Amino acid sequence: DFSSLVKMHVQSLKRRVQRKQIQLLLQFWSLRCQIQEQSLFLNALSKDFFFDAPQILQLCCEREVAAEVIWRLWHCNEPGAHYLSLLQGSPHLSAYVNVLRRSAQLLNFNPQNPSGHYSLDLANCSDFELGQRLLILDRWEGMLRSEMRRRDVGRRPGSCIFDECFNSEELTTGLLDWRWHEKGILDLDYGSGKRLPGEEAPIADEQFRKLCQALLCSQLSPEAKVEALRPVSHHFNFSAFQLRSLCLQTASPSARAELFEIFLQRVVDIQNLKLVLETLEPSRRHPFRLNQCMTFPYIQPEDYDFEFNLKYADHRLACLVVFKLCEAEGWSSVEEGASFCSLGEDAENDEVNFWRSSKEASLDNLPLHGIFKGKYLGFLHGNRNLKCRRQLLESFGFWPGAGITEDQVCWCSRPDAPPEIFKLVQWLMLHYPDVNKAFAQIIKKVPNGLQSSGSMTATEFDEAMAALKIQRLDEHGVDAAYRYLSSNDSLTQAMWKKLDPFVVTFRLHAQDFTGFMRSIAGEALEDWWQLIAQTAPSCSTQVGLQQWNDACRTLGFHGDSTLTYQLLEEEGNSISWTDFNHLLQFR
Repeated sequence: DFSSLVKMHVQSLKRRVQRKQIQLLLQFWSLRCQIQEQSLFLNALSKDFFFDAPQILQLCCEREVAAEVIWRLWHCNEPGAHYLSLLQGSPHLSAYVNVLRRSAQLLNFNPQNPSGHYSLDLANCSDFELGQRLLILDRWEGMLRSEMRRRDVGRRPGSCIFDECFNSEELTTGLLDWRWHEKGILDLDYGSGKRLPGEEAPIADEQFRKLCQALLCSQLSPEAKVEALRPVSHHFNFSAFQLRSLCLQTASPSARAELFEIFLQRVVDIQNLKLVLETLEPSRRHPFRLNQCMTFPYIQPEDYDFEFNLKYADHRLACLVVFKLCEAEGWSSVEEGASFCSLGEDAENDEVNFWRSSKEASLDNLPLHGIFKGKYLGFLHGNRNLKCRRQLLESFGFWPGAGITEDQVCWCSRPDAPPEIFKLVQWLMLHYPDVNKAFAQIIKKVPNGLQSSGSMTATEFDEAMAALKIQRLDEHGVDAAYRYLSSNDSLTQAMWKKLDPFVVTFRLHAQDFTGFMRSIAGEALEDWWQLIAQTAPSCSTQVGLQQWNDACRTLGFHGDSTLTYQLLEEEGNSISWTDFNHLLQFR
């Protein structure tokens, strides 16, 4: 229990004001009308002493300094009495609001889920106290890491704190060895090693819907909504799809990334982490300010774009993870354009050592400077080794992975393909319950039985598509689709399985939309259509693409609404009520 640990540690380090220390209060009163001296005195008290609420209120007897007393000493009080002492001691409402504003970071701090970015004004007593509490947690997690015999994956060895900057200058030593200043801006990131046990369950669907409705009805900015969730984040366990839904209800890309950081360690099915990563902007999917060993998609690294700076320990370990994946699944799993750029003085030797380390899957000869950049393609161009991926998840990510099976993973990778493939898959999904089984039915559409032994030539494929009357594909589109799927002028059932990733992706995006509509309008499809028609009143019977996207944004859905529209659109340039009913198969 990290919260109890912080509370006990703070109380043990600070002295409680007893009768013997009452002279401290008398000395404070002797500085009457000397505001600057009183502020310095309060600062000193806040770092070494623990007060009862009546003692703090007694110091507020002078109206001129009451707001200063409350702001600088409220965190030295019993947690349950914080707000009571604030209300009773504040000379007026604006002073109370000002105290809350200046103490916002400490008020929102959640020791049970401390990961995130912190910008601390050391002249602010509350921010200074927050920095001390982060140090306490860091030391405690270091002890736990040793007892649990975990690998040290921190960016700064032996610490959960990294990227420390004081007044925009990077610190060369950790905060444990750093001399704390009385003023200045200290920026740092914290990456906790705390993980959920394997048997945790996600929040119930009904409770999740109520949470979504509360967030949608709130008039706060996206950033304010996310900050409101931080203090209670340890009470929520989400499935990857639930966290994905929350992200798709958040308009601001920065707020969405912040939401991901807060709840990353509250995901119960970490094997589906990629579902959440896909909702983030490409530049935010693996943010530099997060530990790379935390955000690496161990179970589903397909289509993973990476860029590792070997200067940092966690980037080096993530690089090692890629090496071990390639050792188990083959180097064909990495895109040919992968490159290493040395930043050291001996560039030629560094490059030799880097590629040597990659073949050995070891850090022994890995250069200390350089950029490794590339894309992991995974099973699309190699073999999927789930056993190796589970081991890496446990060794470097610290999540339980022994019980993960392929059936528990939503394989949502979407390879690069011509747009004609998208149109073909979308049409097939609307007309066939199982796209894989559709191949056997499509091959029967070839006139005069020209198909041979379960495969189709280009001519036979053209004739089958013509018989199906797919209006989304013209002659050029049919040729492009066949070239993508076939090999050696032959299209077989095995080759047809290339469509599987696209089916999963389109179904997932459709479920994003249906899940959102359920959360705001219930289960009735008629209510969904009426809500969209009300949002786009000029299109009550037919909804065009622009009106569809505008309605989705107005309602609060920020997923890929265009993809859902293209899936439903049968003919023409609009969606009718009949087309909208196709959503029934994606609920």
